[in-house]
Amino acid sequence: VLGFQYTDEVERRYAMIDLLESLSIMRTTNILVSELKGTGLEREHMFEEYLAQGVILLRNIRIKGRLVRSLQVEKMRGLEIDTQPRPYSISSKGIEVYPEETIL
Repeated sequence: VLGFQYTDEVERRYAMIDLLESLSIMRTTNILVSELKGTGLEREHMFEEYLAQGVILLRNIRIKGRLVRSLQVEKMRGLEIDTQPRPYSISSKGIEVYPEETIL
């Protein structure tokens, strides 16, 4: 929404900093959602990612003609993480990640 509200890049960045600082002061757990710039495995990092405590990518990757859902933890400050993309599924039970399986 900030991208639509603030057309000027500098204003949008200041608004995002203000938002994240306010959320930090309230000591809440938050999930901010944004669209990726680019569709391949290589992508452009977004400004917000440098400010966030964690970055989790959810993608659909085409492998041998079929789409595979992929979850990848790129960053989680203060924690040791597995950065490999892992397959996941969504069902009535919620999101299930398969940590022993690989995508590529």
